[in-house]
Amino acid sequence: MVRAVEWLPQLHDPQVAADFLAVFPLTVAESNGRGYLTFSEAIQQGLVFVPETGRVSEIVVVVKGEKPVLIMEGEVIVGGWQNRTVNISLLLQPGKEHRIPVSCVEQGR
Repeated sequence: MVRAVEWLPQLHDPQVAADFLAVFPLTVAESNGRGYLTFSEAIQQGLVFVPETGRVSEIVVVVKGEKPVLIMEGEVIVGGWQNRTVNISLLLQPGKEHRIPVSCVEQGR
C-alpha cells in the first residue's frame, strides 16, 4: 500500500546578487516521513531483487516492498556478471519489474 505524502512548501527570503538578480529559495518538508526508500536501503532490507538479464546495457530491478525505491544516476550495482553504473535517476514503483539503462564500469570493458 502506497500512502500519499503531504508536502509543505516554504518560500524563503530572496538572495540578491548584483542588484538585478533575486533568487527566492523554495523548500519542502514532508509532514509524515519520507515516502520512499533509497536503493541501498532497499537492498539492505531485501526489498529489491536484481536478476541477470544477459544484457550489458540494462538491468532489471524487481521492487518487492510496499514503498517506491529511488535509484540515482551514478549508483554502482556490484555483482552479477559485471559491475554497472545507473545511467538515469528513477523512482521505481513497488511491486513491479523495472528495466533500467546502465553502463559497465569494470576495468578493461
